[in-house]
Amino acid sequence: MDSPTPEMIAETRKNKNLTQSDAARLVHVAPRSWRMWEAGDRAMHSAFWELFLMKTAKAHTMTPININAIDANLLADIAGQEKEFSAYQVPVEGRDVANQAYQIVFSDAIQRGGIVMVGSGSSGMTFWTDANSADDVLRRYLADEMMG
Repeated sequence: MDSPTPEMIAETRKNKNLTQSDAARLVHVAPRSWRMWEAGDRAMHSAFWELFLMKTAKAHTMTPININAIDANLLADIAGQEKEFSAYQVPVEGRDVANQAYQIVFSDAIQRGGIVMVGSGSSGMTFWTDANSADDVLRRYLADEMMG
């Protein structure tokens, strides 16, 4: 993913009804850094842009998918337990790359779920958490509450 233009940064922030300070807090930087990105004095790294978009994403459409269609890394994590898990896919909103999505597996029996971003430019790193539902797994991931 390329770095966003200063115009994209400012417009997206304003569309989310956030101040520069609020936006900076979401991506764990000083407000001065955010102001410099919007002014074009410094390029925003694509990782900060991705984090901002993920944390400000609107409601997601979660579609059930076949467990065997999930990312190989996520499938390997549940090897031998596939029958205990349900699988879902959620498109990544606000991206220039159309084929990016989150894939989520969740088990009601053990109240645990995992998530991975798939598509161009994704690392394939899986994240796991205790959760109440697949929606809760996604919420926790987007709120940066999970570790790889």
